[in-house]
Amino acid sequence: MKQAQNTNSRRIVVVGVAVAMVLGVLLYVEHPMVRIVKHIVAGIGAIDSQHTVVGMTDVRSVDHIRGNADADVVLIEYSDLGCIMCAAMQKNFEKIVQEEEVMLVSRHLYPHQKGSAFEAAVAAECVAKHTGEEAFFSFIQYVYENQGSVSDTKVLANKAAELGTDARQFQECIATDTKVRDRVKRDSDEGWRLGSRGTPYIVIVYKDRPIGISYANEYRKFLERVKMLVAKAKS
Repeated sequence: MKQAQNTNSRRIVVVGVAVAMVLGVLLYVEHPMVRIVKHIVAGIGAIDSQHTVVGMTDVRSVDHIRGNADADVVLIEYSDLGCIMCAAMQKNFEKIVQEEEVMLVSRHLYPHQKGSAFEAAVAAECVAKHTGEEAFFSFIQYVYENQGSVSDTKVLANKAAELGTDARQFQECIATDTKVRDRVKRDSDEGWRLGSRGTPYIVIVYKDRPIGISYANEYRKFLERVKMLVAKAKS
């Protein structure tokens, strides 16, 4: 009897370790199911954080900028092209840019700086380098709307060509341009260093006082906060 109990105990331990390892792997690679769960949890307001940001790089000449370049309120978005929540926030960002006096800065944020979404970000930067900002934003919008194709390099190459990017330059840039790849890594390093808990990570800067928000899961509250700061800036 005792031997049977010991055997059952060992089985429970083995199963527990196996489950923990599987969950660890899924979290490490950020499996799509993990992204979906995070999206659902964020949607009900269970994931949220806000903190003062220290040590953020100011807006750079190479940043991807939309909206009012002279705005007193700046939103800096650190996003992952494979992130469901990041894709969902894009229409919200566009609405804010169109309706409020804000500047929106788009930067990258990847957990492990590898994988198909990371490579898609490198591709986006290559489009920006060789075709310009308008093409860059069209490219990332396409990727957000077609996240199931994010790992298909042919699809991305075809989209880049459709936007006017030279095919040879695009392929060479992805394969050999270390500056472009370092750009994506630098953005990611900064986002995690600032205290991001996940993507999207949004920094609201008002009068040089940056506040970091992970997920912005309650859009109405997020919008109210932005509008309040815009009103303060105008007063």
